[in-house]
Formats: sequence, structure tokens, C-alpha cells
Amino acid sequence: MSKATKLLMALDRVLLAIDDFGDDPLSEIDAVLTRLEPDIQQVEIRGRDKHQAEIYVARDRASVKVEVLNRVMERCHQKR
Repeated sequence: MSKATKLLMALDRVLLAIDDFGDDPLSEIDAVLTRLEPDIQQVEIRGRDKHQAEIYVARDRASVKVEVLNRVMERCHQKR
């Protein structure tokens, strides 16, 4: 398993442990980064292009997921 994969799995675990993001979900970013610091450092140490590519793909998937969920929410609100 690559260091990037381990980082992405750790990110998922950290996010799943947060029960409620409140009104400002982005306020959690610094705390999440702090918890991921050891994993981030491992990716930085390796510095391989394949790790960066894996992170780019995960980021793009997350962007698509956000847009899909936004559209689902919009459709749900329109039917009310």
C-alpha cells in the first residue's frame, strides 16, 4: 500500500470520526491536517510522482462527489 493510499485512508477515518461539522465545516481543516501530519510527512518524504497522481485523482473524485451531492440536494428541495 502506498503512502498516498495510507494518507487517504487516514483522512477518511478522521472525517468519519467527526459526528457534526456544525455551521462551518471548513473550520475543521486545521484540526484534520494536524491529525494527519505524520501521514502527510511520509508522503512528502517519498515525493514520488505516483503519490501525487493518486492524491490528484482522489481530489478530483471528491470534487465530483461534492457536485453530485449538491445537485441531489437541489433536486430534493425543488420537489418540496
